[in-house]
Amino acid sequence: MNPRERKQAQDLFRTQVQVCMATEAAGEGINLQFCHLMINYDLPWNPARLEQRMGRIHRIGQERDVYIYNFVAYESEAGQPVVEGSILHRLLEKLDEMRNALGPGRVYDVVGEILTLNQDNLPEMLREAAYDPRRLDEYLDQLERLDPERLRQYESMTGIALARATVDFTTFQQANYLIEEQRLMPEYVARQFLAAAEVVGLKVEQRADGLWRVEHVLQALRSERLAAVRRLGPAETHYRKLTFYKEHLVQDQHLDAVLVGPGHSLYAAVDEALNERMAVLQGGLAAFVDGTAGQPYFIHFLEVEIRGEAPNNSEPVTLHAEVVAVREEGMTRGGEDTRETFSIVPADIFHDLAPLSEVDQSEHILRLTSYASHISSQPAIDFVRTGYQLEARRRVQQERQHYAQIVRDYLTRSFEARIRATENRVMSLRAREMGGESEVALARQRAEQDLADLESRFVLGYLPLDFGLYSEPVQTEQARDLLSQHGDRPRRYRNGVGLAVPERDQVEPLRRAVRYVQAVERVKSKRVQLNLTTPQMQQLQERQRTEETARESSLRNLY
Repeated sequence: MNPRERKQAQDLFRTQVQVCMATEAAGEGINLQFCHLMINYDLPWNPARLEQRMGRIHRIGQERDVYIYNFVAYESEAGQPVVEGSILHRLLEKLDEMRNALGPGRVYDVVGEILTLNQDNLPEMLREAAYDPRRLDEYLDQLERLDPERLRQYESMTGIALARATVDFTTFQQANYLIEEQRLMPEYVARQFLAAAEVVGLKVEQRADGLWRVEHVLQALRSERLAAVRRLGPAETHYRKLTFYKEHLVQDQHLDAVLVGPGHSLYAAVDEALNERMAVLQGGLAAFVDGTAGQPYFIHFLEVEIRGEAPNNSEPVTLHAEVVAVREEGMTRGGEDTRETFSIVPADIFHDLAPLSEVDQSEHILRLTSYASHISSQPAIDFVRTGYQLEARRRVQQERQHYAQIVRDYLTRSFEARIRATENRVMSLRAREMGGESEVALARQRAEQDLADLESRFVLGYLPLDFGLYSEPVQTEQARDLLSQHGDRPRRYRNGVGLAVPERDQVEPLRRAVRYVQAVERVKSKRVQLNLTTPQMQQLQERQRTEETARESSLRNLY
C-alpha cells in the first residue's frame, strides 16, 4: 500500500469495521491508538518486531487498558511438541514472570536487551532447535535461566539508570506547560480553515450536530500541481462529516468524523491555495487599532529559522523555526526623524488589536500612505539577527551539545560494557574447552571473532596546521618523537598508530579563506553603522560565498 491507501485503511478500521487483519506491514509507521485489543497469530522470531506491533496500540495517550494475545501452538494434534511454538511459549511465560522483577511496562520494550545480555540468540535458537529437535529441552532450560538482574547491571554500567534518576521533571513540566500554552488551538484552526475555504471557493456547510460537511472538493484542490497533494496525496471528493476537535472522534455518534488540521490533505491544499492568492500581499501593510497606544507604531512579522548540518551531506535540516513579531516605535512624522526603538512582542498580538474599518481607512489613507512610503523592514531584520536570533542559536547549540554529550557517554560506556561481556564469554568458553568440553570450540571461535570485531584496530592522529609548514627533516624528527611517545606503549590497537600530516599547499589557502570569511562577517555586523548600500551588501555576500567555497575545498584536501 502507498501512504494514502494505508491512511484510508486506517480510517476505515476506525470508523466502519471492528476487525483489521494485517500483515507485518502494519507493525510500524501507523497509529492504531483507537484500538485496544491485538491478537498475534504469527509471532516473529525477532523480539523487536513484536515490540513494534504492540507499540501500534499501546502508546502515549492510550486511555484504555490494552489486551494483547499471542497465539502459540506448542503441541501438535497428535500431542507432539512443536519446536518453534514450545520455545516461544516458554519465553512468553518467562517474560510474564519477570514482570514482577522489572515492573509493569518494562518487559516487551526490553526483551531484546534481556536476551542479548543473557547471551541468548532467539532466531538462532529457533533455527537450531528446528534442525535438531532433540535439543529442545536444552533450549527451554536456557530460557528458564533468564535473569533480569543482568539488565539492571547493564543499565548501571552504561548510565541508563543514572539518566533516569537525574531527569529534571521540573524543567520538563515547565517546558510542557509552555508548549501547551503556545499550541495551536482547535478554535483557531477552524476559523482559519473556514475563512480560507471561503476565499478559495470551497463550500463548507455546518451540520445540525455542529460539525461540518463538504459536498464537493474542487478539482483544483486535488490537482497534483499543488505541492501539498504531491506530499500528502489528494483529498477525497467529498466529506460527509468534518471536525476540528479530537474529542469528537471518541464519541459514538461521531466515530465516522474526519479530523481536519495541519497535516491533513484537504487542510494543506486549502492553505496552499490561499497562500498563492495572497502572495501579492507578502511584505505589505495593514492597519489595526490598539486602544492602549498613544502613538502609532509598526509591527514587523518575521520568520526565523536556525538550520544545521544533515548527515550524508544532504540538505540542511531546520532545527528551530518560529514567527517573531518586532514592535517598532519612533517613526518619521512631519519630516522629522525620531529615534527608532525595537522590541520583541508576542506573535499572537493580533488578538489584542482590531482591524481598521473601511471608513477609518478612507479618512486616514494619506497618513497611512505616508507611513508606508517611509517604512523599511531592514532595521527590524537587523535587530532580530543581532539579538534574538543569536540567542536562539545559542540555546539550540547548547541543547544539541548536551544531547551529543549524553549520546557520546552512553555509546562509550555501552561499547566498553559489550567488550567486557564478550571478554568474559571468551574466557569462560576457553576454560570449558580446556576442561574437556570440546563441543564448545565452535562457540569459542565465534566469541573470539566477536571480540576481535569490537576491538579498535588503528589510531590516527591529525597534526596541527603549523606542522605542515615545517621542513621535511623537522617533520621527520617530530613525527619520530610522537610515535616513540605514543606508538611503542602497550596497547590494544593491533595495527598501531598513524599520523596525518597537513599538506603545505593547503595550509595558507585555508587560513586566508578563514580570515576573509571572518572579515566579511565583521563588516556585515556593522552594516548599519557603515551605511552599506544594497549593492555593497550583495558584493559582500558574493565574496563570502566565494571564500566559504575556498575554505571547504582547502579543508577537504588538507590531509
